[in-house]
Amino acid sequence: MKKYYGVLLRVRELEQKNGVSYAKPDGRLYKALRFLYSAAGAYTFVINLFFVLGLLLVYSGTDNMTKVKASIITASACTGVMIIGYVLNCLRLYLAGGITSVIPIVLLLPFFGNILQDDFGFLGFKTSYYWRHFIPLVLMIFFMVWLTVIAVRANIKTDRLYKRVTENLYNMYSISDDMHSELTDEQWEEFLISYNPADYKNPKKTKKVQAISEEQAP
Repeated sequence: MKKYYGVLLRVRELEQKNGVSYAKPDGRLYKALRFLYSAAGAYTFVINLFFVLGLLLVYSGTDNMTKVKASIITASACTGVMIIGYVLNCLRLYLAGGITSVIPIVLLLPFFGNILQDDFGFLGFKTSYYWRHFIPLVLMIFFMVWLTVIAVRANIKTDRLYKRVTENLYNMYSISDDMHSELTDEQWEEFLISYNPADYKNPKKTKKVQAISEEQAP
């Protein structure tokens, strides 16, 4: 949903006035979680990079290269998709970014686990598996799921109130200008672009829209 700054500002005003509070992508919690995810992601990227480079250095030019080729491709592809997911998240495509990020992370857990199996290790894996892969990958899944839930939930709540405010503004604009039957899409878009709640603090201008909006606000 395309959002106009003035209308969105009005939405935030109504939320604050009615005591509506929830975590948002521009809030402290979200920024803290994204920092933690970024830190774990950077660590994982470096580990995966060393893994791929190590295989290339050891097996490049040897007959065993074909045996590790699939591992190199898997680790590289999953790491690349993780980066794409992070970029999508930064572009505010939260749901797509979350899904794109989590899927390769989940695939890397059994991938590295299979490589680092050890019958005498803890739960059948080498100790290095836990601090190199398991712990940072699980943390990334946890943080990204939390980030996605916050963002999607905030968008749903914002969109719901944004739609109400927009409908009320349309009614106010149409009735006040006596243009209900003649209002065009261009005129309506121009109004939304130029709309500023601060310019409508005069009760004579905003009595109707404020009354309707505040009655319907959560």
